[in-house]
Amino acid sequence: MHIYFIDDFIAFMDAWGQPTCVCTYPEIYVDPQGTDEFTIAAHKFAIAERTRVCNYQCPPLPTDCKLKRK
Repeated sequence: MHIYFIDDFIAFMDAWGQPTCVCTYPEIYVDPQGTDEFTIAAHKFAIAERTRVCNYQCPPLPTDCKLKRK
Protein backbone atom coordinates (compact mmCIF):
# COMPACT_ATOMS: atom_id res chain seq x y z
CA MET A 1 0.00 0.00 0.00
CA HIS A 2 2.78 2.44 0.89
CA ILE A 3 4.50 2.02 -2.45
CA TYR A 4 1.71 3.99 -4.14
CA PHE A 5 2.26 7.04 -1.96
CA ILE A 6 6.07 7.20 -1.79
CA ASP A 7 6.49 9.55 -4.77
CA ASP A 8 4.00 12.05 -3.34
CA PHE A 9 5.66 11.79 0.06
CA ILE A 10 9.11 12.50 -1.40
CA ALA A 11 7.76 15.52 -3.31
CA PHE A 12 6.14 16.75 -0.09
CA MET A 13 9.37 16.41 1.87
CA ASP A 14 11.39 18.17 -0.85
CA ALA A 15 8.97 21.11 -0.79
CA TRP A 16 9.00 21.32 3.01
CA GLY A 17 12.26 23.26 3.28
CA GLN A 18 11.56 25.82 0.55
CA PRO A 19 12.59 29.36 1.55
CA THR A 20 9.98 32.05 1.99
CA CYS A 21 9.51 34.61 -0.74
CA VAL A 22 11.77 37.65 -0.32
CA CYS A 23 11.34 40.86 -2.29
CA THR A 24 14.53 41.96 -4.07
CA TYR A 25 13.55 45.63 -4.29
CA PRO A 26 15.65 47.80 -1.92
CA GLU A 27 14.15 48.84 1.40
CA ILE A 28 12.90 52.42 1.80
CA TYR A 29 14.07 53.55 5.25
CA VAL A 30 14.20 57.33 5.52
CA ASP A 31 10.98 59.15 6.31
CA PRO A 32 11.38 62.71 4.96
CA GLN A 33 9.94 64.80 7.77
CA GLY A 34 10.29 68.55 7.53
CA THR A 35 11.52 68.55 3.92
CA ASP A 36 10.17 70.08 0.74
CA GLU A 37 7.11 68.78 -1.13
CA PHE A 38 9.15 67.26 -3.97
CA THR A 39 11.13 65.03 -1.58
CA ILE A 40 7.96 63.90 0.18
CA ALA A 41 6.30 63.10 -3.18
CA ALA A 42 9.39 61.16 -4.33
CA HIS A 43 9.38 59.19 -1.06
CA LYS A 44 5.71 58.30 -1.45
CA PHE A 45 6.36 57.23 -5.06
CA ALA A 46 9.30 55.05 -3.97
CA ILE A 47 7.16 53.33 -1.33
CA ALA A 48 4.34 52.74 -3.83
CA GLU A 49 6.80 51.37 -6.40
CA ARG A 50 8.35 48.99 -3.85
CA THR A 51 4.90 47.79 -2.84
CA ARG A 52 3.97 47.17 -6.48
CA VAL A 53 7.18 45.28 -7.27
CA CYS A 54 7.06 43.19 -4.09
CA ASN A 55 3.41 42.26 -4.71
CA TYR A 56 4.40 41.11 -8.19
CA GLN A 57 7.36 39.04 -6.94
CA CYS A 58 5.58 37.64 -3.89
CA PRO A 59 1.84 37.83 -4.54
CA PRO A 60 -0.34 37.90 -1.43
CA LEU A 61 -2.47 34.89 -0.57
CA PRO A 62 -6.23 35.03 -0.98
CA THR A 63 -7.98 36.16 2.18
CA ASP A 64 -9.93 32.91 2.52
CA CYS A 65 -6.79 30.71 2.58
CA LYS A 66 -5.93 29.49 6.08
CA LEU A 67 -2.66 27.73 5.16
CA LYS A 68 0.72 29.05 6.22
CA ARG A 69 2.76 30.52 3.38
CA LYS A 70 6.11 29.06 2.46
